[in-house]
Amino acid sequence: MHICFVASEGVPFAKVGGLADVVGSLPAALRALGHRVTVVLPFYRGIDRAQSFARRLSAAPVPLGGAAFDVEVFEGRLGSGVEVVLLRRPDLFERDRVYTSDPDEALRFAVLSRAAPAVMAERGDVVDVFHCHDWQTALVPYYLRRLPRPGPLKGARTLLTIHNMAHQMLVGPDEMGALGIDAADFHPGGVEFYGKANLLKAGIVSADRVSTVSPTYAGEITTPDGGHGLDGVLRALPEPPIGILNGIDPDLWNPATDPHVPHRYDIESPEGRFGNKMALQHRLDLPIRPKATLAAAVARLVPQKGLDLVAAAAPMLLACDLQIVVIGDGDPAVLEPLERLARDEPERVRMAAVQDDALARLAYAGSDLFLAPSRFEPCGLTQMIAMRYGSAPVVRATGGLVDTVVDVDARMETGTGFVFHDADPADLARAVRRAVGVRAAGPTWAALVERVMRVDHSWGISALRYEALYRSMVEGGGGS
Repeated sequence: MHICFVASEGVPFAKVGGLADVVGSLPAALRALGHRVTVVLPFYRGIDRAQSFARRLSAAPVPLGGAAFDVEVFEGRLGSGVEVVLLRRPDLFERDRVYTSDPDEALRFAVLSRAAPAVMAERGDVVDVFHCHDWQTALVPYYLRRLPRPGPLKGARTLLTIHNMAHQMLVGPDEMGALGIDAADFHPGGVEFYGKANLLKAGIVSADRVSTVSPTYAGEITTPDGGHGLDGVLRALPEPPIGILNGIDPDLWNPATDPHVPHRYDIESPEGRFGNKMALQHRLDLPIRPKATLAAAVARLVPQKGLDLVAAAAPMLLACDLQIVVIGDGDPAVLEPLERLARDEPERVRMAAVQDDALARLAYAGSDLFLAPSRFEPCGLTQMIAMRYGSAPVVRATGGLVDTVVDVDARMETGTGFVFHDADPADLARAVRRAVGVRAAGPTWAALVERVMRVDHSWGISALRYEALYRSMVEGGGGS
């Protein structure tokens, strides 16, 4: 099959969150299964044009809402064999950030969504499946359903993957025309959403299939609590959303080869974790205390991630022999209580308000526990990375967290982490203190670390599930 990924971000070209990791690694896993894969992304500021990309001699004209947008096309191929198409339109994509609050935010990604299939058709490429991601490319299924299809795209099917249901784009009815959305589709069964046009909804009702990034989250988004207003739309689909877990690249995340880990190690020889713990303590100016349990969190500091619970639970957490490291930046309402806690407890808590990949990797390699107390979590990659590095996760029972972490049993013979259920400081504290107690008990901790590191969260199984989903879509009929 020929699978075309259309996304707003992807490693190694642009990264804001976990979507970029998925778009950077899943195509390579599918290519390894023998499929042709093309990834279409915007050409953002900072992408090196000196890389091995060929620029087409003429720009591609993209008609949209009565206007025409000329888009430069750059083409190349990654070492994995995945083809890459970068679409350059400086006035839309070369800004200070990938995502903005600018008034034309919807237009920026509507141009991407209209241009991607147009460029693929111009190449003469027969595409079997367009795999689109989140609201930014949700108009790809809409355009393919509403507009005439060129020959190479006649049979193309569309899959929309929702990485986070909370992220939706609403525009006024008067803006629909400029985005190429037909006024006839402004009704409750179409794009209308409480008096606005909802771009994510447009994709949901237009795509051949809808998926999301974990089995549990696939169920959660069909409930009022998890659906963010679109649960009824999802429940009404001919086929329910399918949940397929994200994976991680085991070569990219490997403590035996990671250049940012001062003491490299593997499952057979995990002793390097001891040196990395001291390196992390030294790097953040914490007292070097090997016997203390060191808990780390690496996350965007937004309410979803639940790290405000860490600050609220501090009196209960610090009643045991615990050091806490939080790495990330974001919402001041989450950040400031953590910074205040770090000032009040300089011997126990460090807050690094940065996005620092090297420091994050050292935290994975040097921490005993990894904290992921999310209020909701579609999948989550950090807990998988932490497990790869031997840090035992403490997670809330939601979304992909509960799908990837098995709670340890009372005798510590099974399980890969510590699971709690309520988004409540006391429940988080109980889970952490349980983990501290287990670690202090002795040899069973080493067995837990080994179990954690042996869990396979690579893309192998999930890529096969996507392959099966694509095949079912293609064999089920041509594009509509």
